[in-house]
Amino acid sequence: MIRLEANDNEMPTVLVDSAVATGSSVAFSLDLKDNGLRDDGSAGDKQEKRVKQRQQQLHPLERTSMFWGESVTGISDMNVCREFDDIAVCIVNEMQTIGLIAALLSSWGATVYAGEAHPGGGLCYGAPMVKASLVSFWISLGWFFVSVSSTLVILSDIDGTPRDLMIDHLQKKIVTVIYMIPEYSIMFGVLFLALGYSFDIGERAGCIFLYVGLVASAGFLGFVMIICTLLRHRRMELNKRLNADGSPLGKHYIGTWRDRVAAHVARRKTFT
Repeated sequence: MIRLEANDNEMPTVLVDSAVATGSSVAFSLDLKDNGLRDDGSAGDKQEKRVKQRQQQLHPLERTSMFWGESVTGISDMNVCREFDDIAVCIVNEMQTIGLIAALLSSWGATVYAGEAHPGGGLCYGAPMVKASLVSFWISLGWFFVSVSSTLVILSDIDGTPRDLMIDHLQKKIVTVIYMIPEYSIMFGVLFLALGYSFDIGERAGCIFLYVGLVASAGFLGFVMIICTLLRHRRMELNKRLNADGSPLGKHYIGTWRDRVAAHVARRKTFT
C-alpha cells in the first residue's frame, strides 16, 4: 500500500508498507520541485523518526496483521484494520438476510393462520389438531417477530461501534448471546412453521397427508443440515492450508464469522 503525506514546510513523503509477513515500513522522500527521487538527508531522518513514533502508538497487530495469508497494514489516520471492517460487513449481511427471510416466512404463516377454515372442522383428528396447527403458526410468528426485531437492534449496535473496537465488543459474553438471538429464533420459527403446515395439511386433505407432511418437514430440515455440515467440513479443511492452531475455521454451522473473530483474538495474543 502506497500513500503520499505532506505537511507545511516539509517535502512530500511517500510511505510504502511492505506486503511481507515481517511487515516493515520504508519511508522515502519525493522532491516534487526537482521532479525526481533523492535521498532523505536530514529532512528524511526527521520524517522517518515521526513515522516510527506513529507506529509505536499503534497496536502491534494493527502495524502488521497477517489475516488468512493477506497482509493488512494499519498505518492510517483512522487506525482501523481492514479485517475489522470485513467482519462487520459479514455480520451486517447475515443480519439483513435473516431479517428478510424471517419476514417472508412470517407472511406465509400468517396466510394460513388467518386463511380459510378447515373443511368439516378437520378431516383427520378434528378440532384438537386444528387448534394445534393454529398454535404452531402463532408460535412461529412470535419467533419470526423476535428474529426481525433483534436484527434491527444488532444492526444499530454495529453502526454505533467503532470498527477498531469491534473485536473487543464481540468478545463480551452478553454481546455474544444477543448476536445469537436472530439465528436461533428463526430456527425455532421454521420448526414450528413446519409443524403447523404438517398439522394443517392433514386436516385439509386427510390423515395420510398429516404423516406425509411430518416426514417431508423433517426431510427438508435434514437436507439443510446436510448442506451446512458439508460446507463446515470443507472450511475445516482450509485450516491445513492456513497452518492454524486450534482449527479456528469450521467450528460454527451458522454465524461463521465467529470463527474469524476467534482466529483474530488468538493471533492478537501472539503479537502481545
